[in-house]
Amino acid sequence: SFSGNTSTVVDAEAYGGSYTSLNDGTASLTYQAPVDPVAFNCRDLRVIGPGSGDWMLSLEVNGVFFTTIDATTIPDGPRQVLYDANICSSDITYEFTLMSGSGAGIDAVLS
Repeated sequence: SFSGNTSTVVDAEAYGGSYTSLNDGTASLTYQAPVDPVAFNCRDLRVIGPGSGDWMLSLEVNGVFFTTIDATTIPDGPRQVLYDANICSSDITYEFTLMSGSGAGIDAVLS
């Protein structure tokens, strides 16, 4: 679920024809990954979105700071892999919060 100052950006190259933009420091996305007993709750996290901009996101996993995602390290262009990691936990909740800049786009979260 998205919260705070977000907007929908129509983009023909995005999954489903649009993505969500996190516009200021009040904006965040919380994603609860479904439990997968076959994967023993270890799974790849892949975040897809446009790579352009000057934003920085923080990623928390289960309420604990995990990493930052910085647009300056991602190629400009649509449908870029913004972040990719393997994370293991019994329950997995991801929270992405805009720390600085504006317009961080999230097109898809795969887990």
